[in-house]
Amino acid sequence: MTTRDAFALLPNLLPVTAPAVAGLLRWLHLAWQMHRTRRDLARLDDRMLRDIGVSRAEALAETERSAWDLTPRPRGVNRRGAAL
Repeated sequence: MTTRDAFALLPNLLPVTAPAVAGLLRWLHLAWQMHRTRRDLARLDDRMLRDIGVSRAEALAETERSAWDLTPRPRGVNRRGAAL
């Protein structure tokens, strides 16, 4: 296959790849937002955590999560499902 042949196929691939790329970019943006949010949560002192109703153990459990772990977790439960 020549380069010209490959470029000839490109218009046929765009309708399929554009939504996939857009979805990937949305996911990356959300993962980056979660990373920043968790980093900010780790920086809060105990008084600030009390103000928002989060215990230090809950905050630490949330900050230990990976950036790509975007699934909601019930409050008061760590990654192994045990109560905090």
